[in-house]
Amino acid sequence: MASSETTSNYKHIADLMQAAIPYVNVNQKARMEMLIKASEFVDSFQFTQSPELSACDISDETVDYEALLQSLQSVCTSKELELVNTILNFLKTQKIYQTYQSMREFLPAGESSTFTLNKLLPLIENFFEAHQNNSTERIITT
Repeated sequence: MASSETTSNYKHIADLMQAAIPYVNVNQKARMEMLIKASEFVDSFQFTQSPELSACDISDETVDYEALLQSLQSVCTSKELELVNTILNFLKTQKIYQTYQSMREFLPAGESSTFTLNKLLPLIENFFEAHQNNSTERIITT
């Protein structure tokens, strides 16, 4: 048997009910199984909210918001999809701008403005046209 430090009251009650299930009638069995699931659910919150565990979280893991939004696209309503696509377009524009800022350091002096007008703006327009076509295809296929 596990020690009281590692086992919560909810887990212990769930274990007791699990042991009793083979000996109860069908109606009680369904209720007990529901209570077991509920106690396991409550128990999971107890350990995730523990201050001791939150103090141990030293991960540098970042959230990939672009991937998150892309995965949401398949389950969004049309109105939600508009918002998600707008945010995705903003994130992609931000990446393009950051790339441009990085590339600007390597361009000869005075060429950054002509590069922007002649090369980068058509690339951005093509990108958004392709992305818009891709979004329309997703809407049609889903």
